[in-house]
Amino acid sequence: MSAINFYISVVVPVYAGKAYLDRLTDAVEAVRKQWDERAYPMRITELIFVDDGSSDGSEDVLRRLDAHDWVKVITLSRNYGQHAATIAGISYSTGDWVFTIDEDLQHKPEMFFGMLQECVRDSSDILYAKPKAWVHKSVFRDVSSRSVKWLLARLSNNPNIRNFNSFRLMRGNIARTAAAISSHESFFDIVLGWHSTRVATLEHHMEDERYTQENVSGYNFRKLLSHSRKLVMTSDARLLRGFGLLALILFLFCIVFGLLVLVQKVVFPASITVQGWTSLMLVTLMTGSVLSIILSVISEYLSNLVQHMNGKPSFTIVDRSRDAELRAFFEDHTATQRTD
Repeated sequence: MSAINFYISVVVPVYAGKAYLDRLTDAVEAVRKQWDERAYPMRITELIFVDDGSSDGSEDVLRRLDAHDWVKVITLSRNYGQHAATIAGISYSTGDWVFTIDEDLQHKPEMFFGMLQECVRDSSDILYAKPKAWVHKSVFRDVSSRSVKWLLARLSNNPNIRNFNSFRLMRGNIARTAAAISSHESFFDIVLGWHSTRVATLEHHMEDERYTQENVSGYNFRKLLSHSRKLVMTSDARLLRGFGLLALILFLFCIVFGLLVLVQKVVFPASITVQGWTSLMLVTLMTGSVLSIILSVISEYLSNLVQHMNGKPSFTIVDRSRDAELRAFFEDHTATQRTD
């Protein structure tokens, strides 16, 4: 029997999961037993539920599930939201790798093996399960979510934003470091990106049962706007730099155009049929461009202060030396599967 050298934590924020928690635990336990029976070098050592102020009876189910020695239940004093609950669960995790999944079974534990395999193949630190199709079966929810992510990814020049979702795999020390510095206004996935740019994706079919069965969700338009605001506020100042560059170009244009008008006034005064309008427009544009430059500098300065307050680190240390062992296991496993 192979030695267990890698420990896996699974974090699940819970808000309205009474109908799903037993099935979710059974699904994770099935994967856990399968790995043990096949003597894999990794084991799911803890399933961490974070009770985020649930009011649907989830607390009673969690109290019963807590009887399992590998299940942990963390209870928050009130509802803080999915991001905060996820961060709390990660903070209490101990695994070499940490999965975060939703409570409603749209994220299948059967994907854990493939996600871990994909992550260690190139020694990535973060992996997102990428939906193959619409997830929520709500046109507004799916279109608005994808549109906002696409727009922010383009404006901030951060392509990973398009893949952000709550089905993640993270290297344990990076996940806990990111959780430790995340504040109330932090967008957790942006904070993760401060610690590593080695981000991978793996396509996976997801379906939100809340829409197909109950037509309800823990999210509404206000919460989606709040998430978008946090994402923008946590992101860096590349967008602000773009506005500052545009203002600088406009300022230079005003100077060049002003010189041309001055030459025209001196050399060809008769060609100017209307007096004053050109000068007025130039002064207005130049004043506006100068104010825009000043505001962009102030905005970038404030952005740097916000990121400093959010704990953006100067560097992060990571140890990927043990990936070779897992990579060798997955290569052997793949070769064996092909032979069989």
